Amino acid sequence: DYNKIAVAAYGIRVLSLRKEVKEAGILINSFILNYKDKRIKMAANEALELIAKNHRMTRDELNDVLVPDFNFQMDRTKIFNYGDKKISIKLDISKIPQKIILYDENNNKEIKSFPKVSKKRSKDSIILEEYKRELKYIKKQLKEISLVQRNNLLKALFTQRKWEMKRWKEIFIQNPIMQKFAMFLVWKEIDDKNEIVSTFRYTENNIFETVDGKEHTLNLNNFVNLVYFPELKEGEREYWENYFNNKKI
Repeated sequence: DYNKIAVAAYGIRVLSLRKEVKEAGILINSFILNYKDKRIKMAANEALELIAKNHRMTRDELNDVLVPDFNFQMDRTKIFNYGDKKISIKLDISKIPQKIILYDENNNKEIKSFPKVSKKRSKDSIILEEYKRELKYIKKQLKEISLVQRNNLLKALFTQRKWEMKRWKEIFIQNPIMQKFAMFLVWKEIDDKNEIVSTFRYTENNIFETVDGKEHTLNLNNFVNLVYFPELKEGEREYWENYFNNKKI
C-alpha cells in the first residue's frame, strides 16, 4: 500500500507539468477533495502550488479556475437523453449548497430521480447507470465547492482582493456553477484609483443591476471586488439590505 501511495503521489506531481492549467488543476484538486490519505492531499497541494508558480499566478488566482462547470448551460441547466427519455437538471441556487432539481421534459413535471427504462433495452440501462453516477458525483462536488468558495470569498472580502473585469466575468458569470455568488452577493466596480464607480449584483435576467434597480454596464477597463458594507453611504447600504431582505435572499 505504501508503494501504491508513493507512485500515486508521484503521478499527481507529474500532472502539474501539463500545459492545460484548468484541466490539470481540476484533476489534481479532485484528489484533495476525494481522498483521505494525507500523502495524496499533500502531493496534490504541492502540485497546485507548482502550477501556480510556473504560470505566475497566486494560489487564489489558480483556485478561481478550479471550479468545473460540469457542462451546465448558461441558464444553469443540463440535459440527459436516454431511450425516449429527456430529463433536464437545474441548479437551485437558493439553497446552500446548491441543490439539483430534476425535470421530466416529456411529461412537463418535476421528478425525484431518473425514470427507469425497460430491462430489454440494455444499452439505455447502461447509459442510465452512467447518468446516475454522474449526478451523484455532481451533487457531492457541489457541497465541496460551496464550502471552498465560501472560505475563498470570505478571505477575498477581508483582503479586499480585486479582479480584472474580464477575469471576474469569466469566473463568476461564464461558469454557471459560480453564478450563484454573483447573484447573492453585492459587488463593486472600482477604477484604477480604487474609487467606487458603482455597486451591483448579477440578476436572474442576466443583467447587472445597481441601486434602485437600474441596469448597469460594467467597464472592461475597471476592476471588481466584494462590497464591505461599512464603507458605503448610508442610503446605499440601506438599499441593499432592504433589497436582499425583501427578496428573501
